[in-house]
Amino acid sequence: MNKLIGLIVAGAVILVAVITLVLYSGESQKNTILRTENLKTAEEAQKETARLKEDIKKEQEKNVEATKKLMDQMSQSSQEKDRAVSEAQDLKKRLLQEREASLDSNDDLEKLRKEIDKFKKENREEISKLDEVFKNKRQSYETRILSLEAQVAKLKTRFTSEAERYHYNLGVVYSKNKDYDQAVTEFKTALGFNPKNALAHFNLGIIFDDYFKDKENARYHYRSYLELDPLSDDADSVREWLKSLEKK
Repeated sequence: MNKLIGLIVAGAVILVAVITLVLYSGESQKNTILRTENLKTAEEAQKETARLKEDIKKEQEKNVEATKKLMDQMSQSSQEKDRAVSEAQDLKKRLLQEREASLDSNDDLEKLRKEIDKFKKENREEISKLDEVFKNKRQSYETRILSLEAQVAKLKTRFTSEAERYHYNLGVVYSKNKDYDQAVTEFKTALGFNPKNALAHFNLGIIFDDYFKDKENARYHYRSYLELDPLSDDADSVREWLKSLEKK
């Protein structure tokens, strides 16, 4: 009978050991998968951030090149206008010289006066046309430059928004994994892209308060959170935490 009881007890111990080993193995495998997924998320975020930076750099280079081309075209148009004006002035001088040479003849003088008047009229019209063409070209170039600058600004805004979101999400992932040093780095990086990210301040306040016991930084981030989102669901709790810190 005693042997039977001993065998039952031994069997139970072995069964418990096997179950414990299986559970530990399953939890270990689960942690390994989670760690792999977190690393994959971080790598994807870094790749996306790098890609966006490269897009902005390329767009800026295109903008600089297009702007230079447009400015060259504006300069060329201005030079064409200056040449036309210069040629008109040279022609006027030649007519005046011819006029002086023909002062002895009244008929020639009258003819010359009519030619000069005609030339002045045509010259004014031509210069007016050149001014209008130049004005239109300049407006077109300026509009194109503004369009290029708007495209770059839009791309920068998109990069800033996506980078902020990626770094904030990474901060959340690291917090869940209890890697608080890296979490602080990611939340602060998110704030670098958007200082008004209230949730980043919220998470930093909790980390500095609960895990680093850094009252000064915890107070700063709690206050920043309340300034940015005073009506949030967590606002009352944060106020209580802040009061508790100020009493210490």
